[in-house]
Amino acid sequence: MTYRIDPLACEGCGLCPRVCPVQAIETEPNVTGRWYLSDTAYGPMAHARLGIAEENSGRLVAHVRRKAADLATEQGFDRILGDGPPGTGCPVIASVSGTDYVLLVTEPTVSGVHDLERVLKLVAHFGVRAGIVINKADLNAAQAGRIETLGRERGVPIVGRIPFDRTVNDSLMAGKRLRRSFVRTAILSSCCSSRKFRERAGACSMSWRPIQNPRPTRA
Repeated sequence: MTYRIDPLACEGCGLCPRVCPVQAIETEPNVTGRWYLSDTAYGPMAHARLGIAEENSGRLVAHVRRKAADLATEQGFDRILGDGPPGTGCPVIASVSGTDYVLLVTEPTVSGVHDLERVLKLVAHFGVRAGIVINKADLNAAQAGRIETLGRERGVPIVGRIPFDRTVNDSLMAGKRLRRSFVRTAILSSCCSSRKFRERAGACSMSWRPIQNPRPTRA
């Protein structure tokens, strides 16, 4: 019997060579991008940039989270704020596991509600506290209502509602940053100033020079 590994589907988790009973699978380092430590106006940031056509992976997320934790320890920060990827795959699992609080940002669409249902199950599986923010909350009242109902059924509060604003789209199309005053008004006042959010969000841990993911070389 012959088994073949699809190189396009492989995420480089390294499990295959560990479990192969006859050691028929080998891996070798493969550079998929670079990770960075940067200074920003809001504090230090650990982040990464993938190579062309390279996919995110749980190993990459775990690596950047470790760097962020080291940075927080070195500089005396008591919490880490992380930006996790969408979906419920391996990178999301690596983003959620071991965190204190997860802020789920969704949109009032059929696909948004479907994805939220899946990620709520994931969060419940890991026993992590969570809150929901509805982005573009005023575009579809019916779907926004479904999100609120889903939150009540799962015991996850709605901690913020961000209205749709054409300014965001125009800025993205023009390749410009949003004005800090706009961000503070449209987003922070809607979400992070919420007492419920401040009470529940004890910490948010990150989901995310070369990054190396092992790739199978023979099987």
